[in-house]
Amino acid sequence: MKKNTFYLMICFVLSSFLLSSCLKDDDNNYIDIPACGLTMINGFSDAQGIVYYADQRAVQNPYFPLMYKGYDWVGLFTGNRNIIVKGTQDPKTLVDTTFAVKDSVYYSSFTYGTKDKAKHFITEDKKITLAPATDKPAGLRFFNLVDMPGKVSLQIGDAAVNDKFKDRVTETQISATANQVFVSQASGTFKLSVKDETGTVLVSRDGIKLDPDNYYSIILVGKKDNTNTPLYIGVVKQAVN
Repeated sequence: MKKNTFYLMICFVLSSFLLSSCLKDDDNNYIDIPACGLTMINGFSDAQGIVYYADQRAVQNPYFPLMYKGYDWVGLFTGNRNIIVKGTQDPKTLVDTTFAVKDSVYYSSFTYGTKDKAKHFITEDKKITLAPATDKPAGLRFFNLVDMPGKVSLQIGDAAVNDKFKDRVTETQISATANQVFVSQASGTFKLSVKDETGTVLVSRDGIKLDPDNYYSIILVGKKDNTNTPLYIGVVKQAVN
């Protein structure tokens, strides 16, 4: 019995050594697979929820879609990636686009518009050198996702409107790309207001906390004079690289 126990102990030690060697070999041969991250933002007010598909595979469970005013995140491999977006109440495809995914770059996909004309754009989400003159700054950018005529401006607290947030029409891919770079913004808790061209406040939101060294997209969504989906200021916390 003691002899058998001794042999079992020897076998256990040898197997442990071999397993340890295999694990070390695997660590040494680890291959870093090029990949990126995609933040998905739902500003599409004509459906309760949407589902993203990356290369024909659903990102969200169709029974638990990305709800209106919500956002989600997914990792993607590099290369040309096909993104499709569908509403939950209508099988009609809202978005069908392909874009080149670069290694270690973070992107955001914004879906908005109406059921008659859905809209979409993609941004690159990059860190910036936050202005040292700004006390504990955050990074901020603004997108107008409302399908209505005229221009709007975003005001942070009582400060003067930043030129980058002023007189913004409904976004296109061109305007979104032109305004995708974050700007330095003092951290703290603020009231956000969106005004029309006459200075009239269209919608405001109190108590918005902007943390230091964090990045945010402020989005205007909804419909003017609509009780079901009124104008709303959304705050998207962004992953950046």
